[in-house]
Amino acid sequence: KLGLRSPALLGDCMREIGMDASCQAIRAPLVEGHRIANIVRHGDGKASAELKHAAARLWDQDPTAYVDINPGPSPDSALLLIPDDYLKDYARACLRFWGRADRMPGAVEYPPF
Repeated sequence: KLGLRSPALLGDCMREIGMDASCQAIRAPLVEGHRIANIVRHGDGKASAELKHAAARLWDQDPTAYVDINPGPSPDSALLLIPDDYLKDYARACLRFWGRADRMPGAVEYPPF
């Protein structure tokens, strides 16, 4: 686990591999993608509340369009919507980060998408 709950640790990791720790094109998608992964694993909770506060746009759809086969209110995490372009941004940020961290020849820092 990378430990993205600590932005300072992510900044330290980025500096260690020679990345600008304030590079939001990498930092923001990594943090957001990590929160999404926690929501997928655990459902509603701290990560869900943090992401809903930081990225309300991911819940910006008509809640009446959601059909829940279970009676009762739907959890917030069930209404989370990740557009394809955002998923590509998360994957691109991961590849750029690990491409920099990987010291082996041929590491991909700039994915072709």
